[in-house]
Amino acid sequence: MAESLETASNDNFHRPDYIVKGVSGIQMNYDSSIHSTFIAKKMMHYEYRELTKLERPYFVNVEPGKPTIRLKADNAELFSKGENIYLTGNVVVLRESGDSVITMETNYLHLIPEENIVKTDGMVTIKDKNTTITAVGLELNNYTGIVQLFSQVRATDN
Repeated sequence: MAESLETASNDNFHRPDYIVKGVSGIQMNYDSSIHSTFIAKKMMHYEYRELTKLERPYFVNVEPGKPTIRLKADNAELFSKGENIYLTGNVVVLRESGDSVITMETNYLHLIPEENIVKTDGMVTIKDKNTTITAVGLELNNYTGIVQLFSQVRATDN
């Protein structure tokens, strides 16, 4: 009997407790303005693991006075009620500020929404209208606008 309970518990750990297709959401500020939105092709929630998985997620972060950040990827995993979001596969980030648009591409990105930080330890390509930069490792703070590149940094004029 104990063995079958363990097997059932293990199955619950690996099986989502619910699946939603075509999901979208909005996070509001205290003044009822939109802070962020997301859509995904499919969402799977794993209660026992405190994990939510998204297929084809698209996030938009809009804050008054700050650049708009748009992120998309093949997959995302949200832990701790979205305190940490891990994007994988064809990750693209657009940072829009006035007429300036910066595009960042990588295969892995760690998003920390409360701190407005994105980072990766993988290869990243950053482009604006005049320059292309490649590097390994990046941290972007959207509050300060500071981008740190960690190694193998190369820049070319377009």
